Amino acid sequence: MKFFSTLFFVLCFNLFGYSQSLLRVFLTCNGNCDSDFLKTEMTGEINFVNDVQASDIQLFMTDVETGSGGASIMMVLDGKQKFDALQDTIRYTLDPNLTFDEKRRTMLKYFRLGLVRYFIHNGQGEDITISLDKVPVTDMSNKSCKAPPVKDPYDFWIFNVGVDGNVSGEKSITSYWFGGKISANRVTDKQKLFINANISENRTSFVLDADEPPYVTINSSRYVGLDDIFTINNHWSWGLFSHYQSSTFSNFKHQFNFGLGMEYSLFDYKKSNEKYITFQYKINNTFNIYNDTTLYDKIKENLLSHSLSTALNFTQPWGNLYTSLSWKNYLHDWYKNAASFDAGAEIRVFKGFSVNFNLGIQFIRNQLNLPKVGASEEEILTRQRVLATSYSYYSWFGVNYRFGSIFNNVVNPRFNSSQQIF
Repeated sequence: MKFFSTLFFVLCFNLFGYSQSLLRVFLTCNGNCDSDFLKTEMTGEINFVNDVQASDIQLFMTDVETGSGGASIMMVLDGKQKFDALQDTIRYTLDPNLTFDEKRRTMLKYFRLGLVRYFIHNGQGEDITISLDKVPVTDMSNKSCKAPPVKDPYDFWIFNVGVDGNVSGEKSITSYWFGGKISANRVTDKQKLFINANISENRTSFVLDADEPPYVTINSSRYVGLDDIFTINNHWSWGLFSHYQSSTFSNFKHQFNFGLGMEYSLFDYKKSNEKYITFQYKINNTFNIYNDTTLYDKIKENLLSHSLSTALNFTQPWGNLYTSLSWKNYLHDWYKNAASFDAGAEIRVFKGFSVNFNLGIQFIRNQLNLPKVGASEEEILTRQRVLATSYSYYSWFGVNYRFGSIFNNVVNPRFNSSQQIF
């Protein structure tokens, strides 16, 4: 396949000129791909579906590192149903100096290119226009293109049920973890509803002395949550938030929480793939029943709190940048509060040279759930109980300069799976 250095691909459907439904695509991605970006940019062009049996095309995407540090991408389009005779494989390479935004726009360009045959077989050939070296990809838009109504027997509901577990050990330590989860989500332009529940248990056994019984630690948790978020307009939304949880680590025998929140987005929500700045306010009522009496001699209590937070995220050709700032306090005592700050970036300063960092800090003055009886030495060492602290932090940073050949697109997988054996 000939690689075009610059390709602008415009797909616009005259909905009054043909009766064919939009192509249905099931996405399988083994690597880094931004599915939300694809869905946003291709609104009105195709329909993404969550069931491969209901799809017209199954899209496989994989990536492998090249010798220059870039990536060799393989995109397989496998036709289904009336398109089962069609199959295409597209390969392209990504320069190691591309930013995340440049990579995903290149992916979008080749995906549109790969769909040409399927549009033609779907009776939409007359509605395809190809233009070379004229208009940049970022200018690709046509607000008059609208998708036909989607007929969905599940009415946009997505369900997920799963169990997880692991076992590990050596001569003096044996550990196992078990977890189960279930969720039901429904996302439309007007409403976003998340319902989820999970359960987990972690048991570890330490043999400290062969003549003594092992020291056993058990951590268990239960959680059920419901978030219901509603659209007001392109800049405002509001939501209801509720959950139940129990946790031996956090000293919650039972916790019931109900909250109400409002959010304002400085930019149109439709631009969230590229940039967003949001401001969010929540008020919560929480009822706690504790496993052990707290430092404040409470075995149960009802607490009112509120929080204010802001978040910023930019994904641009020069790189990624995000930051968030939040404040929370209890209304009965404003000195019982917590504040947090998080930030991260991956920025290309000039070709081949990039800087990246992640950092965060929390100031904590609201640990009302601390047990009155302090943790034992064993519980501290094995992190079995929540501990008193006034702060927490993390940080990571890096600087990278890449130079030399950018033309080594050879993929050599030899010894990729080799492991060092001790």
